[in-house]
Amino acid sequence: MSQLQELSDAYIRLLASDPNTCVAIGLNENLDKLPDPSLENLERQRQQAASLREQAELLSQTLSDFNEQLDAKLIALMASQLELSIGLTFNGRLETQQLPDAGEKISGGIFYLVINDPRPAADRLDNILARLQHVPDFLEKMLKRLDTPVARWVTIELETIEGLPDFFSTILSWAREEHYPQIDELEHAVDSACSALTRYSESLARLSTTTAFSIGPEKAQALVDSNGIELSLAQIHEIACDFVKRTREQIEELRQSLVAKYNLAASTTASELQEFLAQQHAVKVTDNNFEQVIERYQSVAQELERFVTERSLFPVPEQQAMKIMQTPPFMAPMIPAGAMMPPPAMRDGIRTSL
Repeated sequence: MSQLQELSDAYIRLLASDPNTCVAIGLNENLDKLPDPSLENLERQRQQAASLREQAELLSQTLSDFNEQLDAKLIALMASQLELSIGLTFNGRLETQQLPDAGEKISGGIFYLVINDPRPAADRLDNILARLQHVPDFLEKMLKRLDTPVARWVTIELETIEGLPDFFSTILSWAREEHYPQIDELEHAVDSACSALTRYSESLARLSTTTAFSIGPEKAQALVDSNGIELSLAQIHEIACDFVKRTREQIEELRQSLVAKYNLAASTTASELQEFLAQQHAVKVTDNNFEQVIERYQSVAQELERFVTERSLFPVPEQQAMKIMQTPPFMAPMIPAGAMMPPPAMRDGIRTSL
């Protein structure tokens, strides 16, 4: 086995140490667990990431093949990101001590298991049942980790958790439709998880909080570097300012042409024009059936794919698909507008994005 293969295997093992990452990238490991939120476990992960980064940096210097060298450098960058994110501090404490993210950690993996996993329903429900049974212990560890969390993040956490009981109810309905044999155990696990979430929310709301979460320019630059971006913060700021300037100019040009096209008053502002266009092109919802909006998105997506394919604008891979759905209520605090979740990279079959 080559050194690069050994390095790659070590990288996969590091990824697999997080059960939610296993679900997200399509690894069939640790699917019946929740991540361990304890500071002790996070420090172990940080040390593993630091060791992997050092190995990858050294190995990349010895490789002559471009692709192999690139693989080693990418592993070094990814390990560096994990090392930095776990070890990031401000206010004299680790970020993880000030970031309550139980709602995301509990729901994220379960959501993927429900929505984007091709295995039989019974197998997925077995994993979900096991994860729900771990919720009370997970929440106890999360509370022990926290120390004067950031107030804004507490608000997001409480709003996220508020939507989880409805999500769990949806899972129960699905399990009943599938005649899941362990439905009684699942109902009990949901009840226990909801009770634990209530206790956690009450305890979290009583904690002292802070409104300060600036990490400073040096740490910000380190995070930028770990993403392989070879620009200074000043250069990135200059690019952003230039982008905003050009965008404003383009908006003004579009405003003038669209005002003329729709015979609007010349004094119509960009925001007024935007509201007008939104009303012009809004999906006409009947009988309060908002699924019609999703159907419109799905129809437009098919039109776009045909447009691209017929003109050979760029290759559309085979064995790919895209699901379009409304953001679940429990995700709305974390995703206030919309998001795209990429296909699990290590799963065979049709690559399905959400």
